[in-house]
Amino acid sequence: MLAALLVPVAIAGAGVAAAAQPKEVVIGVLYPMTGPVAQIGIDSRNAINVALDIINNRHDLTLPLAKDAGLPRLGGAKVRVVVVDHQGKPDIGQAEAERLITQEKVHALFGAYFSSVTNTASQVAERMGVPFLNAD
Repeated sequence: MLAALLVPVAIAGAGVAAAAQPKEVVIGVLYPMTGPVAQIGIDSRNAINVALDIINNRHDLTLPLAKDAGLPRLGGAKVRVVVVDHQGKPDIGQAEAERLITQEKVHALFGAYFSSVTNTASQVAERMGVPFLNAD
């Protein structure tokens, strides 16, 4: 999961590096958090939280981004994720992708486990010029 989270962080960081260095990079995460496959979303969120701890804090580990706090190429910017529940429904995934981009101002989107949700959410991301990664 650390490697999967590093890709959208790198993509998002590349998009904001030319501008003033941000204090945080925000990644929108779309997963089913309720319903019959909620455990997938819950487990993914837990893994993402571990990756965030490794990225955002100093650790004596031989892992990428563990030695320093934050993103070194962005002046130590922290990574924050906003996790949303698409409930396995393409229309909710589409609406949440739009909300994450327009209201939460995410730099990239990550998820979504269901190909039908990936389809609608990635179309929103493409239309709005925001990177989308599906690592599932």
